Amino acid sequence: MLRYFKKIKKTTIESFIFYAIYSLTLSLFPLVSQKFLDNYNKGYSYLINLFFIFLIIVLLNLISEYFNRVWEWKLAKEIQLIIKGKLFDSFISQDKKNFDDQKSIDYVSIINNNVSVVYDDYFSAIIDLIKNISKLLIFCTSMVYVLNLQVMFVILLFSMLTSILPNLTQSRLSTLRKQDLKTQKTYNKTLLDLFEGHKYVTPRTFNVFQKQHLQILNLRENEHYRFGKFRVLSDMIFSIGTNSMYLIIFLLTGYFLIDGHMSLGAVSASLLYTNDLTGSISDVLSCINVLNSSKQVVSEMDEYLKKPILSEDLSLSDDVNSFKIENLKFKRNDLELLLDSFKISNEEAVAIIGSSGSGKSTFIEIISGNLNIENGDFFNSSKLLNSDDLKKLTFTLHQREHLFDTDFINNATIFNQFPMTQISLNLMELLPKEMTNRLLNYQKVDDLSGGEKQVVSIIRLLNMDYPILLMDEPFASIDKNTKEIILDYILSTNNKIIFEVTHDQRKETLNKYDKILKIENGNIQNIK
Repeated sequence: MLRYFKKIKKTTIESFIFYAIYSLTLSLFPLVSQKFLDNYNKGYSYLINLFFIFLIIVLLNLISEYFNRVWEWKLAKEIQLIIKGKLFDSFISQDKKNFDDQKSIDYVSIINNNVSVVYDDYFSAIIDLIKNISKLLIFCTSMVYVLNLQVMFVILLFSMLTSILPNLTQSRLSTLRKQDLKTQKTYNKTLLDLFEGHKYVTPRTFNVFQKQHLQILNLRENEHYRFGKFRVLSDMIFSIGTNSMYLIIFLLTGYFLIDGHMSLGAVSASLLYTNDLTGSISDVLSCINVLNSSKQVVSEMDEYLKKPILSEDLSLSDDVNSFKIENLKFKRNDLELLLDSFKISNEEAVAIIGSSGSGKSTFIEIISGNLNIENGDFFNSSKLLNSDDLKKLTFTLHQREHLFDTDFINNATIFNQFPMTQISLNLMELLPKEMTNRLLNYQKVDDLSGGEKQVVSIIRLLNMDYPILLMDEPFASIDKNTKEIILDYILSTNNKIIFEVTHDQRKETLNKYDKILKIENGNIQNIK
């Protein structure tokens, strides 16, 4: 994870420089206080000169603090851009099988919630840790000119002792932090689930929805409270060490003042230094504490970021003159599919029919390369294909395809990656004008009907350059007349291989296909 600091090295160094100036000005305040108390009898001119020195230090302190805090926001922006960008690339690069192991909301939760935690509890803590250590070094250097050596020894001794304290709560804090994030993810899922079921909210069911929400909300907030409570306890352990040091320094400097070994100015400076040092030590320990609490989350994030990312490949898919399936056997739970042999040539279309639950959609997923099979071979002409080859050659159009929250052109061309083809433009000319106008001019995707959304998805499919098109009930929500127009046009202009799952088993419809596969009792039969 630390490797990402290299990408923002310039901003990080600038931030540290501003913080060093800020810390240096803070370290000068006790020196000015000492000079005043030890030389207050030198008169008003001395006091005025000291005042202007103090004023310059204050102004430098304010300016450096402003730029330090602005650069902290800049660091946060650059880190978030890098990590969220890498995570998105990592998630979106997974194949369908691995991607579907989690829901989309899980990925959103990781990018939003987990990245924020990693920044606040890891990157920010590391930056603050280095800054506070540098502040301690600056203060210790300036203390040499003011403090009694015995006082310095006590401060350094207690600093080393309190640095051991974070180890006492490290493991428990990390576990609670991970559990806290887990319940946040569960809460997000439940919220999405309840909101998507809004149509079922009525005066009779409102209390049920309210109860479901409160139940998961209580679980979420109780877990967050558990983490916070232990975090407070952990911080209090560190406070005992720093406050003990402050108490001993108070007694020690008081003794030296009464005994005549320290001046009033030196005592005042010692107490001011100790106050600042205890604050800095407390900040250092708090940073270590936070880093310890984030270990599991950071480790998990590293695993996500190590996943391979797709490299850009603008080459077209291989041509497919013929596609052949041999000795296919697939079994999952109670579903078993068997196919001895089937061959289809380019520019041919096959209809896949069968009763509901017979395995039609599963068969499509097998051809797409997304399901593991017990046995079976796939061929492009005589070339044997593996699952990666199938994923490159095929594209599956499901009954309910996702449309992006953008205009028609971006949806039909996938953000202009696939230009509008003449085939898709000609199809739009055949569609009813009223429908075409709605498709071209809609303001929101949700303004479209289910059938219109399917039409956009079909146009998108025609723009893509995959040689094998797999269609799983693509016309289910389209009215009969529009379906006939689209189906007749696709089959008459087909220059690819098409597999289509359909429930329309009318003779006049099935006659339009070159081949028909019927799935019954697990057997896939070529009946045409």
